[in-house]
Amino acid sequence: MKKLILSMAVVAMLFSCSKDNVETETTADLSATIAQSSAIEFSGVFGHHLDNDMHGKIYVTIDGSASQASIQLVNGEEINFQGNQLNKEATTVNFSSNRGSFTFDAGAEYGTRVSNLIFDDVSDAYVRAIEVPTRGGGMILLGTYEQDSDPSFNGNWDMLGDGIDIEKFGSNAQLVAMTVITHQSGFVVSDASAEDQVGGCTGGPDTFLWDPAGDVPTGGNPSVFSHLQTTLIAGIQANWGLEYRRDLGEQTYVDELCTVTVESGFWSWNGRTGNILASEPAPAPFTDGDANRVDVNKPLTLN
Repeated sequence: MKKLILSMAVVAMLFSCSKDNVETETTADLSATIAQSSAIEFSGVFGHHLDNDMHGKIYVTIDGSASQASIQLVNGEEINFQGNQLNKEATTVNFSSNRGSFTFDAGAEYGTRVSNLIFDDVSDAYVRAIEVPTRGGGMILLGTYEQDSDPSFNGNWDMLGDGIDIEKFGSNAQLVAMTVITHQSGFVVSDASAEDQVGGCTGGPDTFLWDPAGDVPTGGNPSVFSHLQTTLIAGIQANWGLEYRRDLGEQTYVDELCTVTVESGFWSWNGRTGNILASEPAPAPFTDGDANRVDVNKPLTLN
């Protein structure tokens, strides 16, 4: 146990020093856009490194005195926050509810947009949020991971869509804009560079989220196609993949060809291997007569 604690401390230290994990985003024109009195929308993830129930999606609208936010937890709870504009440019807003409060700076980089966060009297939760075109428009997949041989090595594994519809299987698909990985030691890795898929059941190259029926419930997950990805964690490359098929029923994961059902997504890092799982049961499968149903035994055909 002492070795494990020491190793996590080293990981956290390396992570804090690694240039590979510096979180950046272009925000040069954001303040000017907000000054034109148009609402700016953000979608993201909320979590805590030691509390699995304190994990969910967050949506933020920056619109002067009409600013608002909501957190949708994996347990089905939805907490709404009212905004209080802190500067006349409306770039910084303080949000509060009966469960907590936080300050959101729309002009900051995504790793530092949220400060002074308190939720249920806990002050060390985290938020990662990206700008999207419409309120609630960015698809979000909430997930978790753990090591095969040591389940105590675990954390959250979430994916954010960019909110822009692409032509995949008709509609309701978005490119993955960011993957957020955390660990119980407290580090947060934000990877904004998804690799193109080589092969896979979609034929590549896009890595994307897909909501075939357009009805992902509060706290629910879309499908995701993310074959053979890499992420730098503490300067060491992690290899991973997640093919999660919400359209095929509860907790359906498939291989890279979408022809074989598997137990989970996978990851490997620094000599460790483990699984990636969606955080909640998916809705019941579509009926055989539903036009949106996809046969797991047949590769998908792009339009």
